[in-house]
Amino acid sequence: MLTYRGITAPPPPGRVRAPAAALPAELEAGREVFETQGCAACHQIGGVGGAAGPDLSKVGAARDAAWLERFIREPQSVKPDSPMPPYGTLPAQQLEALVRYLSSLK
Repeated sequence: MLTYRGITAPPPPGRVRAPAAALPAELEAGREVFETQGCAACHQIGGVGGAAGPDLSKVGAARDAAWLERFIREPQSVKPDSPMPPYGTLPAQQLEALVRYLSSLK
């Protein structure tokens, strides 16, 4: 029940900032998408964020860019029981920036 409530709860008020390391502009754009889309409400990076979803601190070492893009667009097509909502309506430029950012996390 708590998992369901955590997944369906609205994001916390305000934005949760991902860990602030100096990033090249192309990765900074992806971190901005991560923040504005509320990803940190469920996912942690560097110990910052929620715990309803998996920790993404090293996701780039475990998954390639094609897998990340497919999962973000339609999580249930990759993992049928995934509670993550699909982000298929995310503009292509934002999706690409997010995938580049996540791919860099190793």
